[in-house]
Amino acid sequence: MGYRRSGHWDSLVEEEEKKERPKIASDWVLAKWILKFLFKDFKGLAIAALALVGLGSVLALASPKIIQILVDRIFDNVSLAIADKYQLLLILTLVLLAVALITAVVQFFRTILFAKIGYNTVKKIRTKTFIHLQNLSLKYFDTQESGRLISKVTNDCDKINELMSGGIITSLIDFLTLIGISIMLLVMNWQLALWCFLFSIPTTLLISFFFRRRARKAYRKTRKTIANVTANLSESISGVRVSKSFTRETRNIQEFRTVNEENRVANMKAVAVFATTFPLFNFMASAVIGFVYLYGGWTLIFGSTVIFKAVSIGTAIAFTQYIGNFFRPILNLTMFYNTFQSTMAATERVYELNHTVSDVVEKEDAYPLPEINGHVSFDKVDFAYKEEEPVLMKFSLEVQPGETIAVVGPTGSGKTTIINLLARFYEIQDGMIQIDGHNIQDVTLDSLHSQMGIVLQDPYLFSGTIAENIIFNQKEVPFDDIQVAAESVNAHEFIERMPKGYDTEVGERGSKLSVGQRQLISFARALLPNPKILVLDEATSSVDPYTEIMIKQALNKLLYDRTSFIIAHRLSTVRTADRIVVIKDGEIIEEGSNDALLAKKGEYYRLYQLQFKDQENGSNNN
Repeated sequence: MGYRRSGHWDSLVEEEEKKERPKIASDWVLAKWILKFLFKDFKGLAIAALALVGLGSVLALASPKIIQILVDRIFDNVSLAIADKYQLLLILTLVLLAVALITAVVQFFRTILFAKIGYNTVKKIRTKTFIHLQNLSLKYFDTQESGRLISKVTNDCDKINELMSGGIITSLIDFLTLIGISIMLLVMNWQLALWCFLFSIPTTLLISFFFRRRARKAYRKTRKTIANVTANLSESISGVRVSKSFTRETRNIQEFRTVNEENRVANMKAVAVFATTFPLFNFMASAVIGFVYLYGGWTLIFGSTVIFKAVSIGTAIAFTQYIGNFFRPILNLTMFYNTFQSTMAATERVYELNHTVSDVVEKEDAYPLPEINGHVSFDKVDFAYKEEEPVLMKFSLEVQPGETIAVVGPTGSGKTTIINLLARFYEIQDGMIQIDGHNIQDVTLDSLHSQMGIVLQDPYLFSGTIAENIIFNQKEVPFDDIQVAAESVNAHEFIERMPKGYDTEVGERGSKLSVGQRQLISFARALLPNPKILVLDEATSSVDPYTEIMIKQALNKLLYDRTSFIIAHRLSTVRTADRIVVIKDGEIIEEGSNDALLAKKGEYYRLYQLQFKDQENGSNNN
């Protein structure tokens, strides 16, 4: 049976569902985590906003009561003079308008305050999440898709903002309104109020419980599917050149349609929860209002009894308005629960990311690595990316200051792993790595990385100018230093030919430059801080022959007075090393100079015959 990649996103959904079945934290823990950001910096704004919520809730109770007074004391009062009725009507009308005006002002400032609190809080959460991402080791990113991480920092944080700037304010108003209406109903006619409560409260609880369990599942599904959409989109855009090269646009469109359809279906299921709940609550409100009219009509026709206390027309009208307003908060609170569940599903993902512990952590007493000479020592190092698949076993290697070491070996032998461990991108399981006698696990990561220059096989440039990419993390670098670094790697000439020279924009990932040009800039970037340890990890494997010649000419300057590690397949960069180390299955099996290893006719000689001989012949023919 043939392999089909189109099922990739289906498997992602299944994998995500399996991953999230055990709940990471309770809703209460997640809510406290959000509120911690709120009350830490915005306590004053929160108190002011809550005061406006309370005032708004009181104002919401005023209108029905005013209408009750208006009906009972004016329209249903035959003993009051017409002039007095008109005067009282005018006063009550003005009071209604004043209440409406004050309510509008309160709503305006309340909305502004909560929006400010919400956006500022989410800004802090998003910033903290990004900072935490920056501090995680490469091991974490090896197991995560960039699209999913982007979705957590963007979509999921936006969902939290919906709760902070809108959901909380609505729920607080509804809760206070519900309490206020209950009190007003009991004060106006406690028998009628109890009859209404007896019918509505059990039914409300039953409906809420019925939909509560469905809401969490539906909204968690929407977060998963939108993460799939983001991941698919990110991958398709990043790999657009490969897609076009292999004419894969149609398949990409099909995959995107699939994940987009899954997101639509998930959202429709979530909407179905809301769509079912809303009509049920409306029906309940209508039924209770009908009961109030029936109750009021009964008492007006037959008079008061022990069970049924008579109500005035104004009271009946106010009662129905309160009842209408009574179910609206219940409905809103039920819908808020859905929103809350949706937000908790998003918060759970952000919370999980923020509480992911990096396997590479600085010690509390870590100290800055002093200026080094470049003496590197690997002492019986054990390492595995997966516990059951060791990569290095009792690996030992000593490199003297200023020595150039070439590391060669078959694919998967552990060449790049050595560099990753030296830079402490991953944590070793056993053994020790020292630089000038300092255990790299005892020093700060910043001080370690600041004295290393690394050039990777795939040169990654960030959006900005050529100069900004050469400077990268350096501060206030004189232009002359930038130019000297570029000249040292033979990049200055092509930079000067660019439309704006060093101020030329490189585009996303350096898309406006050739691979060779990007690699030369990455060489200049590594050289600028004048590192004592230089790492070239397959740095010339992706460049054209002309660029390789330029790099080869610059190597003497690059490697001078530095401890250098060169991982390469091309003979031109390997054979000039002071020492060549041959690795196989995580162990050093040969080491020595190029000529000595060729004369030995061992593993290096075999690799030379397989990989290097044709290159050398090709160079000689040229």
